[in-house]
Amino acid sequence: MCLQLRKQENEPVKSVKKSHEPYQAVTGAFVGDNVQIDIKYVPQHCIEFPSYGKKYYQITAIDEFSRKRALRIVDEKSTFETGQFLLELEELLRISDKDGPGR
Repeated sequence: MCLQLRKQENEPVKSVKKSHEPYQAVTGAFVGDNVQIDIKYVPQHCIEFPSYGKKYYQITAIDEFSRKRALRIVDEKSTFETGQFLLELEELLRISDKDGPGR
């Protein structure tokens, strides 16, 4: 089969390169516009106090405009704890918005 293909002298298939689009950074236009929130399990060897078998989680939020960071350690991963954190985060962003971008 390869011999027959060589005899026909077909043109090789040209590879098509995809166009490259430049990277555009995602940034907020004002405080609270874009906020990244993440929750992560805290390993037992990182806890410096007796945990007595409890699991702990760290909730982190970073505002992309002001680069302010808020974090909280909770002992359960639930909607209640996340909701309480969101209320605290909203208050923190409201306070930092009153201070102005330079502080």
